[in-house]
Amino acid sequence: MSAFGIFSEVVAVILSCPLFVEGRTSHLVVVRSVFDPERTFRLRLAMMAELRQDAPMAAREWLPATARLAAIDHKLRAGESLFRLGNKTFGLCEIVAGRVRLARVDRSGREIVLHVAGPGETLAEASLFSPQYHCDAIANTDAIVRIYPKREILAAFEENPKAARAFAETLAQQVMDLRTRVEQRNIRSARERVRHFLMLNVGSDRRTVKLRGTLKDLAAEIGLTHEALYRTLATLERSGEITRKGEKIVLSKRI
Repeated sequence: MSAFGIFSEVVAVILSCPLFVEGRTSHLVVVRSVFDPERTFRLRLAMMAELRQDAPMAAREWLPATARLAAIDHKLRAGESLFRLGNKTFGLCEIVAGRVRLARVDRSGREIVLHVAGPGETLAEASLFSPQYHCDAIANTDAIVRIYPKREILAAFEENPKAARAFAETLAQQVMDLRTRVEQRNIRSARERVRHFLMLNVGSDRRTVKLRGTLKDLAAEIGLTHEALYRTLATLERSGEITRKGEKIVLSKRI
């Protein structure tokens, strides 16, 4: 089966995921929840948090040897760009160390963070099928990025259906993450947006959130000014809802 066939199959599986309604299965139906909305919301976030706790499968774990041998490691200093909007694409990028953000700049000059990738995660996957990058990639910290040349990656997908399927699974997970981010950005209240982030990122103890960068990085990631984030965290801490401990935020109650 071709790489395109694998991708089509995975998308079909996602779209055909059945819902159980009154003793039968149904696709594309509206289900009236019998749960309290708040309880249902918290349950869904808890389920998403559990999915996010699984360590991402590094590209080196599913790519064939031919593609892995062609990889080149590139070092970045904090603030240095890996590529810029409009640059010619060169391949699939995997973060080996550090953190790199994808961002665009709006008409007012404000940077909009689209995604932040950490160790084991891939970056700018769509560039495999585009001649130019559609955003900037900038190192949040000193970082090492492993670059797999586009030609070798696409050839590997054609020759190895398992690699193509693993890549499709990575994209499916990113679609779920993207939907969650869209939901988060539509929450107008700064307090509720921060709560949404905290509930989605708790660790295995269901209380502790380990921050992946600075508070300024977090503010950009969830679409708040850093001043608004600082005020919101201070308010939540005064109310006893959270406790801040260095790079960790601990919720007063398990979710």
